[in-house]
Amino acid sequence: MPGQPKILEYLWFHDSASQKNVSRECIIDKSTVTSLLKRMEKLDLIRKETRPEDRIL
Repeated sequence: MPGQPKILEYLWFHDSASQKNVSRECIIDKSTVTSLLKRMEKLDLIRKETRPEDRIL
């Protein structure tokens, strides 16, 4: 999918980056990043983790 190589390259150099940072640094819309990351996770290209400090109260 278009956008995936850019995201994978960014994550290669910025392990454990937040979804917000991926969107900002790759210059990809937040909703597009969300759908790309979901697809990439299903293909086992990435692993998403929830960090307690990222949770909104």
